[in-house]
This record gives sequence, structure tokens and C-alpha cells, in this order.
Amino acid sequence: MSDEENPIKSWTGSVPEFFYDLISRVPPGVFLVIAVLVEYEVVKVDQAALFQDNGALVAFLGLLVLGAGYSIGIFLSAPGRYASRVYFSRVWKRHSNDNTDLLKRFIELGKINLAKKSDLTQLTNEEYLTIYRRMHDYLKFHNEHAKRLLPKMSAETSLCNNSAAAFTVWSIIHLIRSMYLFFSYNVPIQWSWFVAVVPFILILLWIGKERYDRLISSHFSFLSLTLDHNKE
Repeated sequence: MSDEENPIKSWTGSVPEFFYDLISRVPPGVFLVIAVLVEYEVVKVDQAALFQDNGALVAFLGLLVLGAGYSIGIFLSAPGRYASRVYFSRVWKRHSNDNTDLLKRFIELGKINLAKKSDLTQLTNEEYLTIYRRMHDYLKFHNEHAKRLLPKMSAETSLCNNSAAAFTVWSIIHLIRSMYLFFSYNVPIQWSWFVAVVPFILILLWIGKERYDRLISSHFSFLSLTLDHNKE
């Protein structure tokens, strides 16, 4: 029985992409929701007793926060993708240089139109992105192991980028509120907080870069195996 004839196998095959899509968006979004609620004292520590004996309310608020977190996580994906531009082309140039013949084989196979086919290390970000998307789809269609593993690795990269975006947005919100309190009520600005957050954002971006490097490396490894297998 083929995958099309087996609804259970077809459905479970779509679970990884959905599950890892949630991983990349829900945690950063939920964090930002809770951070803003605490920042503006909508939720206070001394209110915890109100929820101890009200399981239905806790469940409702939990689902509400998850839904809001997922929605905000979608919007965080935009600055998260922008953050990946810091290392996107650098990673692709290195792997294109290390896998020139393999990449040319795939470009010819996929009939991808490029302005500079002679030097694959001098492509634009849009051209690298086109290659990535075509390669990603090709591997998921032709390699079951890649279909399960690549969405997970991609989600790990997106999680780091989206988390960096969430912390950046929270920092801006906190700075605006701190300046308002300083000019309105002469409340001192806690600059030490920003000194701690900025390195953390940079660390998240560095981890995202490392995960993305591993993701592209896995793409080329799977591509080599898949093309050789199909050739046979």
C-alpha cells in the first residue's frame, strides 16, 4: 500500500513539520507574551493564590497564552529571518565552495536559473534561498530520513532566531517603559539589565548560526546520498 493509500502513514508523515513548526514559534511567542504581561504588571506574583483552586481558569488562560504566543511567534518569524541574514550568505558560500560539483549537479537537475552559474560562491541571497528551498523539497520527497530530520533541524535554527527577535522586542519595550518612568517619575534606568540581555541575544544568534551551518551540511550529505541512489 502506497503512502497515498495509507491515510495513517500519510498523516503521521505531516506531524514532524507541524510539530517542529510549533517548536520554532510557540516558545518565543509565549515568552514575549508573559514578559509583556509582567512588564506592565498585568500579572503579579501575589496573584498566584487566585489560580490555586481554579483548574478551569488556569487551563483557559494557558490555552489563551499558547494561542497568543503562537500568533505572535508568526510575526516574530519575520525579524527572525532577517536576523539570519547576518550569517546566511557566509554559510552558503562556504558550503558551495566545498560542494561545487554536487551543487552544480543539483542545479542542472532542478533546472534552476542563476545569473552566475560559473561561480557558485558569488550568488545573491535570493538565489541561495531558491536553491535551499528546491533542495529541501527535493530531499523531503526522495528521502524519508531527510523528511523526518530536516524539519527538526530547521526548527532548531528558527527557534534561536525567533528567540533572539523576542528578546530584542522585549528589550525595546522595556527601554521605552524605563525611559517613560525616568522622565515622568524620576525612576532610575537599570542599565545593567541591558548589559546582560545584549550578550544573550548575540549568543542566541551564534547558536542559530551553528545550527544553520549543521542544517546546510546535512542537506548536502543527504543530497549526495540521494543523487547517487537515484542514479543507480
